[in-house]
Amino acid sequence: MLNPIPMTGFVDRQSERDALIDVHKRLLAAVLEVVRQDPNNEILLRECVRFFDESLWAVTEITPGRKYDTQFVSKGVKEMIEEHNKAPRTWRYDGPYLDWKGRTDPRTCAEHDHVVPRQQLRQQLFAVGPDIEGIEDVLRRARGCIVTPVEHLLLKPHADVPSLEWERYVLAPVAVWDRTLGDWVKM
Repeated sequence: MLNPIPMTGFVDRQSERDALIDVHKRLLAAVLEVVRQDPNNEILLRECVRFFDESLWAVTEITPGRKYDTQFVSKGVKEMIEEHNKAPRTWRYDGPYLDWKGRTDPRTCAEHDHVVPRQQLRQQLFAVGPDIEGIEDVLRRARGCIVTPVEHLLLKPHADVPSLEWERYVLAPVAVWDRTLGDWVKM
């Protein structure tokens, strides 16, 4: 049997996340300083949104291209992983669990969700301006959670709910498993 996907004892990459946040808060502070000097430049504002999105993806993925390798997974994805771990393996699944791309044996897909929607995080970044501590607070709220397509649809109507953490997940309701702690997230 090949390596199963762990549900507990997940690799805690907080130090990597801290390093990324440190880099991106300095980059964002420089960009926001330019915006402060020229707040009516539509092209600049449009490009800032793209730049902010890249920074927000970076701190939720931690390692580029690893959007399914997050600390948090929904109840539905946890069940998918448990099913995946029970399924008989074929040569196609040969490799470490880190190569898992959000699929179980029937290749059911999963989706990377920003716990606090990116639009809200972008607005918060514009609001704090070039303040390093404020930017860091916003980046620390940027978390990724892997959800099933059905759970993603449950979360979608709550995209405009002001969120600082798990508010949308409580409203949906979608339970979340912390793979680092090996326990359910207290919401």
